[in-house]
Amino acid sequence: MSIDSHATPGLRAGETTNTGGTQRPTLAATNPITIGNNKLGIGASTTVTIRFAEAIATNSFSTSDLSVGGYAKLTNLQSTDGGTTWTVTLTAPGWADFPFGYSLNHNSTGNQIRVNLAGVTNPTGNAGVGQVVSTVTYDIDTLEPSAVVTLGDSALTAGETTTVTISFSEPVTGFTANNIDLSRTQGTLGPLTALGDGRTWTATFTPTVNINAATNSIGVNFNGVTDLAGNTSGTSFSSNYSIDTRPGSTGQTSGLSARVTLTDDRLTTGEKATVIIAFNKPVNGFRPMPTARSATSYAAPTAEPGRPPSRPRRASSPRATPSA
Repeated sequence: MSIDSHATPGLRAGETTNTGGTQRPTLAATNPITIGNNKLGIGASTTVTIRFAEAIATNSFSTSDLSVGGYAKLTNLQSTDGGTTWTVTLTAPGWADFPFGYSLNHNSTGNQIRVNLAGVTNPTGNAGVGQVVSTVTYDIDTLEPSAVVTLGDSALTAGETTTVTISFSEPVTGFTANNIDLSRTQGTLGPLTALGDGRTWTATFTPTVNINAATNSIGVNFNGVTDLAGNTSGTSFSSNYSIDTRPGSTGQTSGLSARVTLTDDRLTTGEKATVIIAFNKPVNGFRPMPTARSATSYAAPTAEPGRPPSRPRRASSPRATPSA
């Protein structure tokens, strides 16, 4: 709670109780104006307490005797003890108050509360003089927080990971791993690491193995996440990135094909043949495996010497064993 330290005259000389005499209405010397919450978000409300030095005429004080900043509104003014202590609800502007939903002009700091004493009388009809301006202030934040999600690598291949950075437009509270949306990607995100500014977190993203997905994004939802004034927002997604973690992927697997030929297509006992496997573009991680359709064994493949990477790769096979 914020407390106003503005000092005003109290009882008249020699008085020990409020007598309702000729003293003009003034605010209390101690805590004349206090406010429950001095940081308000869109449409948020708080209670302002106003204390007079002595009881005033209850029918002489209304919200028209009060003024506030930041486009806030005052409602429900009432006395809790017969005219000395008053409370009023202060409400920050809501979406209905923003023309075309534009709230930037309603963002404000250092707003004060003013009491017009000239409109207030004590029970005998004596009016106050001038106005009192609170020393306590309040801020109104009508801007929603936003988030930007970025990846260090936008084209992930087999064996790769990347750092995901989540940057909010302002400090927020309530953000956890549960706010990460992985419904539009295939992979896992490691533990979140906070950078200590209340705005930035990082984590390591590991794509799922053996997939090829050209369209992916990571999102952040604001369920339970607010800025310091209580404002929240919707869901933000990263820019698109690709994942190709298939074996042999180099990030250029689109349209990849291979042609397999043998130097001898009629093998007899004791003969060997060279198997030529020609890809239409360079590859990594190639490992030929015998199939049930071939009664042969294979030696380790070797790239054909003296050829550029885009030319066929050649492997030799040991003795072929013809079927009976």
